[in-house]
Amino acid sequence: MNRVYEPSRRWYAWHDWMPGSKPTLFGTGELTFVSPGYRARLEKHDPQDEGEETLVLDLYIETSDGLVDKDITTEEVQEVHYEEQTNNPYQDIMIVSRTRVPVQKTS
Repeated sequence: MNRVYEPSRRWYAWHDWMPGSKPTLFGTGELTFVSPGYRARLEKHDPQDEGEETLVLDLYIETSDGLVDKDITTEEVQEVHYEEQTNNPYQDIMIVSRTRVPVQKTS
């Protein structure tokens, strides 16, 4: 059985308003997987339904084709990043997990 164990940590967001460049919002975090072969990514959620001060991002966890080893249980930490040029003065970022959990057939 695949084990996706996906605790996240060290989430950090900042908005760079440095003069001479376009304002850019950044978000980063770490995820820990107990089986190799997974990758994570952040994408802007549609619709943005939490109000103007909150940016909603979807966290997708996917398998790399053929690389998931069901028997290995070595922890792997991955960094995940998001970046967007925006003038919107966000106050926070909400992460929505889009983890797919495969259903196992039993009899």
